[in-house]
Amino acid sequence: MKNTDLIGMIRLFNEQNIQYMSGVTQRYFEWDKRNIIQYLQGIQYIDIPQKRPYLINSTVTKQMDFNPQFRVISITDGQQRMTTTYLDICAICAFAKNNGIPKNEFDYEAIKQTYLVNPIHEGDDYYYKLLLREEDRPTLKMIVDELPSHLSSRAGRNKIINAYNRLYDSLTIDNYQERFDKLFYVYALNIIAEENDDEYLIFNMINSGGKQVGLFTLAKAHSIGKFPLKQQELYDKLYWKKIEKNETFKHTIIRTFVVYKKGYIESGDAYNLFQKVFNKYNDVEEFHIELKEYSDTFLDILNNSFEDKHIKEVMDGLRLIIPPARYPLLIKLYLKHQKDEITKQELLNSLEL
Repeated sequence: MKNTDLIGMIRLFNEQNIQYMSGVTQRYFEWDKRNIIQYLQGIQYIDIPQKRPYLINSTVTKQMDFNPQFRVISITDGQQRMTTTYLDICAICAFAKNNGIPKNEFDYEAIKQTYLVNPIHEGDDYYYKLLLREEDRPTLKMIVDELPSHLSSRAGRNKIINAYNRLYDSLTIDNYQERFDKLFYVYALNIIAEENDDEYLIFNMINSGGKQVGLFTLAKAHSIGKFPLKQQELYDKLYWKKIEKNETFKHTIIRTFVVYKKGYIESGDAYNLFQKVFNKYNDVEEFHIELKEYSDTFLDILNNSFEDKHIKEVMDGLRLIIPPARYPLLIKLYLKHQKDEITKQELLNSLEL
């Protein structure tokens, strides 16, 4: 790990040409009324004269290298907390704007330019210092651009809208300035992963007593986490979402894909074995095409959704006696047939042995 330090959450955004990115392995924004109330209670607990902060847990981040003009930092842990802090800055600026507070008392535009946006063309993704996933992104952008007083549920994704409205509604003429000042005392343990660190394994290490990141998420992050967000989302849509929908077997698909590629079962940590397989590919597109071929066929066997009635009949019998962990051989034979390397009859003969 490069650095571990306590830092005020608002200071994470106090830099020009920086952007925190919530990749496709992250949840959408999910904080509800209870979480926002807890956050506001934590803010109330802060005592600035006594230098008593509010510790809001930890963040795990890693700098990406795909844009030399910007420090793009991927969020592995802490996205909910960072998004809430960012929304709170928006709400405070909006309150000052919509209540006509003079610039010499509270310069909301200067605060917006310092903590919310970068000095580039408005509307560009890099304009925003926090970039969320596709369903949350338009709503957060609109809040930053417009600094509204209140949003209806029709304006975008409800979780973000509800959080923003609660934060805005908790502000008064008497407390908005104090609230902003207190944001500098909302601390997180900021853990920065180095270039060669696996940030998700770091998360699992510090969260050993809680829910661990599973094999599927580790594999997806290793495969597409290094790309810009929109490219991640494209790969996710084309290759990963269909697997992810099968909650019961998504880890098994990744684990058995390793067996399929290696041609044998090897003992050891499943994620390490996956990394070895993935790292042999020179082209990430080639990897994803093979993964899709494999996963589609795996699910075809699982659901017996083959169109050919003879293959369907044989597979229907086999899937009753062969566990999913043994699917790699069936998939290898079926894909050989799909690529005309063996005939249909040769496939059926092999399956019936």
